[in-house]
Amino acid sequence: MGEIRKQFDSGTLDSEARTAPYTPTPDGVLITAVSPFEDLPGYQYYSLLLNDPRYKIDIADDNDSALTILRTTGAQIHRLTHPGADRDRFLSEVSSIARGLNSRLIIPGADAHLFALAAAARHDSWLRDRCPSAAWLADRGIEDKCHLQEWIGGFLPVPKYRRSSLGELNSELDSSHHFPIMIKGMHKGAAKCESRDELTSAARAILRNPANGNNGERLYLEECIEGEEHCLLLLNVGSDFPWTIGLRKLATTQTGTTLAAIVEHGLFDRAIVERIARELIPGMAIELEWRGAGNKARIFEVNMRFPSWIGALGSFGHSMLTASTELFMGRTPTAPCSRPEPASVIYRLPQSGYLSPEVAFNPVRSTPSLLWPSASPHQFLVK
Repeated sequence: MGEIRKQFDSGTLDSEARTAPYTPTPDGVLITAVSPFEDLPGYQYYSLLLNDPRYKIDIADDNDSALTILRTTGAQIHRLTHPGADRDRFLSEVSSIARGLNSRLIIPGADAHLFALAAAARHDSWLRDRCPSAAWLADRGIEDKCHLQEWIGGFLPVPKYRRSSLGELNSELDSSHHFPIMIKGMHKGAAKCESRDELTSAARAILRNPANGNNGERLYLEECIEGEEHCLLLLNVGSDFPWTIGLRKLATTQTGTTLAAIVEHGLFDRAIVERIARELIPGMAIELEWRGAGNKARIFEVNMRFPSWIGALGSFGHSMLTASTELFMGRTPTAPCSRPEPASVIYRLPQSGYLSPEVAFNPVRSTPSLLWPSASPHQFLVK
């Protein structure tokens, strides 16, 4: 703008340029882990921002088949190395892509990407400014899922847990009263095990997941909490009190896909939620998954990002993602987030294939079985 101002003052700016309206340059946003084959929040983000004139969206993924499909949507795509295969190379590639595009915001769509970026954010100020969630994790020394359990345990009850490794499992479990027990990867993967053999087999499978690469054989064991599964989403919208929404899962498939859910409010004490919110930065969202039975309720999973089910909320979820992006950009949200009606029911049914971004956020596309009474019918990507 400075050069244009000089030309205008000197009279060298041509008449067409003088009369043309000023169009701001779209802000560059790089989203990683945007595979349409998985129920990833990065895909929901991409679907949201794709046609927003305020942003120029670039996406990066390590799945060649996913990138081939996404290329047909007109996306500007980039090939990434998975951080579990080579973290240093992944970070170098993300930095090179984002710097070359002059990206103002980097949105990691998977936990492995987020933790890798957090490790780099400790010493890379340029990256810190562009990936607020990674900077938040770096400042608290949070490197994995077990660290997240330690953090949320300072606010809310969590299951008993302890760090372990593949080599230590047999020596640590010396009697059957330990079962059932949960085994979890530091970045991804979990399994409920009823026996020592199941535990060993599940641990090996979890460690084969690329997301848990570069972590040696590190795992953690967690007390198995039975009962109904719930989700709580907490978003710092920059006000004195955070925005929250809870979902109660009514049924799941073997892959964990929610079939139906009821929106709930007032799940936790207001003072506790405020304490958690004060820890977050504006625009930041966390998903807390918890189970309760009788007088027992424990947080068993923490995700420092929007959940995959955000797409199920249709236009309402769209407004949440928009507000978060604007806050991360240092802007005041153009529209406030409003809560859905507590009685709303969301159906989220498995389907084969995938939905293109144009379809995923198209409120016109609907079927009688995919309804949300308090908003427009909405169909979206599921596993």
